Amino acid sequence: MHSLITPCAYEPDPDAGPWVEDLHVTTFAEQWRTELTDLFALGWRSREPFAGLPVRKLDSLLRAVAPGILATGRGAAADSSVPWLYAREPLPHDIVLPAFMSWVAALRPESEHQAATRRVLDAVRRTEPEWSTCAVELSGADVSPGGTASPHRRLYALLPELLALRLAERPFRAEGTHTDMWFRAVRLEHGAELVSWPPQRFRKNGVDHRYSARLGITLHTVPFCPSFRVHVSSGIRRWVTRSPIWVPAGRGATVLFDLPLPWQEETESRRLRLVGNAMKFSVSDGRYSWRGHSPVEIIDDLDIVRRYPKLEDLIADPRAWLAG
Repeated sequence: MHSLITPCAYEPDPDAGPWVEDLHVTTFAEQWRTELTDLFALGWRSREPFAGLPVRKLDSLLRAVAPGILATGRGAAADSSVPWLYAREPLPHDIVLPAFMSWVAALRPESEHQAATRRVLDAVRRTEPEWSTCAVELSGADVSPGGTASPHRRLYALLPELLALRLAERPFRAEGTHTDMWFRAVRLEHGAELVSWPPQRFRKNGVDHRYSARLGITLHTVPFCPSFRVHVSSGIRRWVTRSPIWVPAGRGATVLFDLPLPWQEETESRRLRLVGNAMKFSVSDGRYSWRGHSPVEIIDDLDIVRRYPKLEDLIADPRAWLAG
């Protein structure tokens, strides 16, 4: 089977002209940045210099719970001229605000900072995001003096995510089969991936194993080539089913959540995403914890109707949660 799997790449067709789409965008308000930076700096104890707001966890949270968000732009929290949220239509304020407020409340949960947190929350409530229409050239690229394509910076994250969501909207049927396979989009650090959902079942030696087909989508350039390429790689994602989960010390594991939208009545669209989280065993603490920009802890505070699994639950019995 491995001999049949090969990577492929796609290039913009010059004869088709520029690929431009009109999207609705909003920026990270200057007032938010000032208030939030002051709040977050209150508890800064690291020896490293202050690195700015942890806005990527907020981005992960919004992609998880806000229907209609196509993508989130990088660098928006540091530059108010950079688009932050991309959508087909402006998102209602009562959908964006609860997620934003939950993230703000988690910035400085220490008791000594509660008064400052309340002041910032009051300021955030009074400022609504302003949406505008932006013509986004998804094939946009300059050419360096050496003849190499230089894609517009935002395309490295934006284009793979938009392509993944577009592919997730339709089923795939492999040649010789009669069953449709659906995919979910997952935002990655560099690009995006598609994971078939729900997982497939494979039985061996009396044990059920679970797996999903996986497609990785990333944007690349080639030296001295005037156009960029979208690389697509394929493979298999194997799901852990043995109990309890074991992760070597100092190593991590990806945990993908299939989350219902907290406000399902606000949208009739099919769920297109899986939400990426990361767990890791800390040698110094002697325990597992959520790492990186995992939004699951904030989602648990945002959606008070449902119960989301704790990390200890997943480690103890992943099979129960994998089955939904």
